[in-house]
Amino acid sequence: MSGTEFAIIDRYFARLGDFPSGRVPLGPGDDCAILNLSPGEQLCVSTDTLVEGVHFPVGASGGIVAHRSLVANLSDLAAMGAAPLGFVLALTLPRVDEGFLRAFSLRLGELVRTYDVPLVGGNLARGQLAVNITVFGTVPRGSWLARSGAAVGDDIYVSGTVGDAGEGLERWHDATDALARRYLFPVPRLALGQGLLDLASAAIDISDGVVADLGHICAASDVAATVMLDSVPVSAALSSSLGEHKARLAGLSSGDDYELCFTSSPSHREAIHRLGESLSLPLTKIGNIRAFDGGGRVSVVTGDGAKIELSREGYEHFDDP
Repeated sequence: MSGTEFAIIDRYFARLGDFPSGRVPLGPGDDCAILNLSPGEQLCVSTDTLVEGVHFPVGASGGIVAHRSLVANLSDLAAMGAAPLGFVLALTLPRVDEGFLRAFSLRLGELVRTYDVPLVGGNLARGQLAVNITVFGTVPRGSWLARSGAAVGDDIYVSGTVGDAGEGLERWHDATDALARRYLFPVPRLALGQGLLDLASAAIDISDGVVADLGHICAASDVAATVMLDSVPVSAALSSSLGEHKARLAGLSSGDDYELCFTSSPSHREAIHRLGESLSLPLTKIGNIRAFDGGGRVSVVTGDGAKIELSREGYEHFDDP
C-alpha cells in the first residue's frame, strides 16, 4: 500500500474522532482540536513516547502496539483520578504497512469506544517505529490525586496483582498465556482512580515496579515506606511459574503492570474495602508510610521483620550498561 500522509490519516484514523459529543466540537482535520470543559472541571494532561524494542517487542502486531501505547497513557489519568476526555497521536513508521496500520487502527478504535476517549488529532512521520500519545482528562476542580500527599501513618495499597507483566514479557509470543496477556493487554484502572478521589492521599500507576514507583510517592511527599513482602499480591499463574517467594520479589520490581499504588489514612480502610468490592478488584494493603530518616525511601521486610535487599527496584530507562 502507498499513499500520502493525509490519505493514511483519513483511511485509518479520521473516524476514531467521530463522537457526537459537545465535549469535542472540533477534532481531527484542523491545525488544532477544540475541547470543552464543564464548569468546575480542571484539565489533566500526560504524554508518553513508546519505542519499538523498549516499550513493545520488535515484531509486535499493530494491535499490541496500539493497546500498550494508549493504555500506558490512560493509566496516568487513572493515577490522577481523572476521567478521559481525548488524545492526540503522533505515529512514526519505518514504512507504510497496511496490515500493521489496519490492526493498529482496529484496536485503537476498540479502546476509543471502551473508554470513551476520542482521537482528536495527530501526525504521521517516517522513522523508527515509535508512538507518542498525549492524553487529556478532567477532574473536579481541586480534587486530583498527586504523588505528594502521603503522610506518616498512612496505609499503602496496590490494586490487582503485580509482577505478571514482567514475566509475561518473556512469553509475549503466546497470546493465550495468562501472564503474556497481562503484558500485552494491560487494563487502565480508571474507575478505581476516580473512586479514590476522596479516599487516597497519594497515588501513582505501576509502570516501573512497585518499589520504584512507591519511591516516587515517598520522595514527593518527603516520607519513607515499609512494605511487607508477605502481603504483596501475586497471581496464581505467577506463583506457579516462579514459586511464591520469587513471585513476590518479582511483584515488587517488575514493571508494566499498570495497576495503581496508593496511600490512604487508616480511617478509610472500610471505604476502600467497599470500593474494591464494587469494582470486583482486590485492593491489598502492603505496608505503611513512616517518617523519612535520611536512609532509603522504601524498605521491604519479611513477616519476622528481616529486611530484604532487592537486586533491582524497578525499570530505569538510563541505567548504566
